[in-house]
Amino acid sequence: MRRHHARLIGSAAFVVIAAAMVGQASAGGFGIREQSAEGLGTAFAGMAANDTLSAMFWNPATLTSVRGFETSSNLSGILPIVNVNLNRGPLAAQNEGNVGIGVIIPSSYLGYRIDDHWVVGLGINSPFGLMTSYGGGTNLRTYGVAGTSRVVSIDVNPNVAYQINSMVSVAAGLQVQYMELRESAFGPNNSTYAGHTDNLGLGYTLGATFKPMAGTELGIGYRSGITNRIGGTLTILTGPYAGAYGGDLKLKTPGTLSVGLSQAIGDKWTVRAGGEFVNWSTLKSVPVSGPASQIVAGLLGGSTSIPYNYNDSWFFSAGADYKYSDDLTLRAGIGYELSPNDDANRSFRLPDSDRVWLSGGFSYAPAKNYSVDLGYTFIHGFGDKLLSAAQGGPLTNNAFSGTYNANIHILSVAWKIKFGT
Repeated sequence: MRRHHARLIGSAAFVVIAAAMVGQASAGGFGIREQSAEGLGTAFAGMAANDTLSAMFWNPATLTSVRGFETSSNLSGILPIVNVNLNRGPLAAQNEGNVGIGVIIPSSYLGYRIDDHWVVGLGINSPFGLMTSYGGGTNLRTYGVAGTSRVVSIDVNPNVAYQINSMVSVAAGLQVQYMELRESAFGPNNSTYAGHTDNLGLGYTLGATFKPMAGTELGIGYRSGITNRIGGTLTILTGPYAGAYGGDLKLKTPGTLSVGLSQAIGDKWTVRAGGEFVNWSTLKSVPVSGPASQIVAGLLGGSTSIPYNYNDSWFFSAGADYKYSDDLTLRAGIGYELSPNDDANRSFRLPDSDRVWLSGGFSYAPAKNYSVDLGYTFIHGFGDKLLSAAQGGPLTNNAFSGTYNANIHILSVAWKIKFGT
């Protein structure tokens, strides 16, 4: 039994280090959508066709709405409540409690109009990340299925937009993205494994807007995926597989295509709608190289590629702004997201599922050049199954199965300044 446990941990551990790329995020998979307090208030409806500065995250062509020099600083607090229960496994059933960890996500934007046609902008964001953590006494830690995972990303995104005429604008930008991963867990017989790695990758953004008539705007934007080479070390302290095993993973984050519509109705109302397509299916499998690949091959029957089998995901939302007065604009929205995870690939590290978004917020402008945005969203996840590998769940779930329920509270605030408008 001791040899079996050591082999079980030794075989699965590096697979789980790869799985640590995902934590309980507020967008599907391990994406973070909270990049705009104003957008949060409408469930990000129509952000690819919005005239707020932070819309450049979805579509850099929206920069042509800048008239002088603008700045926007956003802070989003994300509080996930993800309760997990084990109902099957090598040891007794357990209530894991809330495994989500609250975080603060900052984002900042600058925009400057050079002349009648050219506008430049800069976005600094954290597009991927978040955390999960299981308690020290959990059976999931003991068997190396789940521990503490943290992913941090910083994306610096300079953009250039060109306003062809009053109807059409186009734009392009560069992504320089830093990603850091820390992961740890324990196994039986004092086995441990840990990973700490980082990567710097490059990507791009593209976008266009079309205004066929006054009050109507259509937009489309694309953020490319970025290839990350993730290196780490698996350490097993005891048993026949004791030792340190280095390895590298080649993991590509997904690209995102956003479309949006904004339509003014009279002087008071603006209705918005949009959709996002995220090609999470790029995570069908992740190849492993280096000494750790031998352990992965032993578990996977000779294959050195870790199966993820993620599905492409969609996000749809609709909302509206109401200009209550010259100083105050109210907004609300609703969204629905199709998760890239299902029963076959949902892990204890990422108990993700389809979800509904309910949002509201406001903008208050005490002066012409200053304004404050506040947005709140409640997210409710559907589905409650976590299947063991034998039941058809992912390999990283090992012999464990259980149930979960997930709700997320998000509060965002932004301070915006405009000069020369």
